[in-house]
Amino acid sequence: MIGKPEDAEDETQEILIKIMTHLSDFREESAFSSWVYRIACNHLLTTRGRKSHRTGMTFGLLEELVSTETENRPHLSVSGPERAVLLEEARFDCMQGVLACLEKDIRIAFILGELYGVTSTEGAFILDITDSSRRTS
Repeated sequence: MIGKPEDAEDETQEILIKIMTHLSDFREESAFSSWVYRIACNHLLTTRGRKSHRTGMTFGLLEELVSTETENRPHLSVSGPERAVLLEEARFDCMQGVLACLEKDIRIAFILGELYGVTSTEGAFILDITDSSRRTS
């Protein structure tokens, strides 16, 4: 969500302070973890909006960047654990690039669901939207 590990660490501290100073506001209307995720998401959305972190990344631009990088990069000649680390870093960079191309609501929903295992009902609460998976007949 933030893009830079140092900034993410700072924002994590800010989120933890918000959670600790607002514990009395938790009304047990949802799971505690959902309440925490909602605070974190709201904080990050506000921070991103304030700092204008939107990069304007598109899938087309990402494709150009990847093509340029792969054309100019020599073949990976290392092996063993070092190769595994380098490949994991490349995978992580690609994932960050793809996430940067998504609209913020979709990016948050993906992160909550895929990385944190949040259900659609919890995600709807966190994002303050209607849970479209709960349809009535």
